[in-house]
Amino acid sequence: MAIVVDNGQALAQLFAERMLNSVGEGIVIAVFAWLLLRLLSRQSSSTRFAVWFSALIAIAAVPIFEGLPPTSGLTIVGASPAFRLPGAWAVGIFAAWAVLSACGAVRRDEDKGLVETWLSSGISRLRLLATRSIFFAGLSAAVVF
Repeated sequence: MAIVVDNGQALAQLFAERMLNSVGEGIVIAVFAWLLLRLLSRQSSSTRFAVWFSALIAIAAVPIFEGLPPTSGLTIVGASPAFRLPGAWAVGIFAAWAVLSACGAVRRDEDKGLVETWLSSGISRLRLLATRSIFFAGLSAAVVF
């Protein structure tokens, strides 16, 4: 059991490190998308959606491609991340992500009218968010392992 926890800790630390080190690139992508929409005059909602969705996908892909080796043959010797956090922070960041994902899922379920049905059956909001958080944490662990 300790091996799984150690691997999970290392994996959570890796995810948190990559996410924090790619915040700058994400901001640049978002600013670029905003400037692109400002330069286009009278764009339709489908154009705005396409630009912002592409920016979202690019921001989500930055941490994934950040760890890949460079393809040009040039290597940076002695490169290190901009900053490092203690490994214990990785679990907290991962837990915050799970809770925020659960809140987003509950908001979507609320739009569908499912939350009222669940609450009327006696499930509390806290239990609903807790089960959603556990689901997202378990799903991400299942995908990784």
